[in-house]
Amino acid sequence: MDRVNGANWVDIGGGSRGFRDEDVVAGVTGTDVPAVWLNALQENIMGVIERHGLAGDIDDWELLWKALQVARAQSGAYRSAEAFANDPPGAPQPGATWIVGAAPTGAFVGHEDELAEWSGTGWTFVAPTPWMLIGLADRTDWRWDHTLAVPAWVQSASVDSDTITFLNVFPTILAANNVATVTDAGGGQVALAAFKWSWRDFRQLSVDAESFATAANTTYHLRVAYNPATDTQTVALKDLADAGYNPSAWAETSAAFDSTEDDMLIARVVTDGANVPAITPLKNAARMFASGAKNTRHRGASWTALEAAGFRLELVLDWARTPTSTVSAASCDAENDLETMTGFYVYADTRYSLMAFAEGYMTDFSGWSPNPYISGSIEVECWA
Repeated sequence: MDRVNGANWVDIGGGSRGFRDEDVVAGVTGTDVPAVWLNALQENIMGVIERHGLAGDIDDWELLWKALQVARAQSGAYRSAEAFANDPPGAPQPGATWIVGAAPTGAFVGHEDELAEWSGTGWTFVAPTPWMLIGLADRTDWRWDHTLAVPAWVQSASVDSDTITFLNVFPTILAANNVATVTDAGGGQVALAAFKWSWRDFRQLSVDAESFATAANTTYHLRVAYNPATDTQTVALKDLADAGYNPSAWAETSAAFDSTEDDMLIARVVTDGANVPAITPLKNAARMFASGAKNTRHRGASWTALEAAGFRLELVLDWARTPTSTVSAASCDAENDLETMTGFYVYADTRYSLMAFAEGYMTDFSGWSPNPYISGSIEVECWA
């Protein structure tokens, strides 16, 4: 194929040969169009059409466009489609594509597993190529696996059970502070806003907005569970008093309710007598870390007096998993050789918070001091 080279061609810019019109009145001769040039044009276009499995059709003015769509599909590049369909959809938009199902009807018959694209006047079918990747409107990806005994479309994010065993990664909510938005919707309802989360650091999943009815004086857990075997999610508000959910009657703070790799605890909901909820959204991240310190020293006549003075370190967490904690530093500033540090403790550590303190007292305080009990400084780290 080359630019026209018949007699009377003209320079149309940059040295490119082009056509000119005949003007009989002005005595201008038009450009000759040799048969060889027309044949080259014809064969170049038909070559593209036929090499992509289409036959010439004098009545189809979109054959070249259809061939280019086939070429795009066969390139293996990522493209999108609406869904799987056995029946040709009614009133499709030009360019819309479906994957033909296993039991096609109508115009789809004989095109199982192929891509069906509506041109505006008819359907163009493209056979899948090895490892072709298609994204559907439901946000799932499907890849053509030609290596199977019976080649098939396979969800590209699917993973076998043996591999899952080694993907021991906790879920991460992909939102600010790794928490979902859960609010009081009024009228005995709590509302969960849509969000995305990372399952086992392998696949991103989406949760749609949803509302849940509550009852007065009830404690709930709002959970999202994913079953990789069936590729399904379940979002549910679980009643702690329900024996099906809590057969051992564990306390709400029990680690038995912590998020697992496939089942997220995303919020605690506690309603009062008027069915007004107190909602605690919980952080879900693959790795969580926090630390805190209390560096003030107190002295009192009793442990109760020290507690009133706020001698403990209190660290608020609101995590979806119970932390492991450690004391990284602790001290009591003795004022004389009769005072000593007796211990340091981390206690009441739950998903929601932990408390810690360092304590000491005078070994012989009879008649010595009205405030023999002392607390010191303490630093704590925790993770989950």
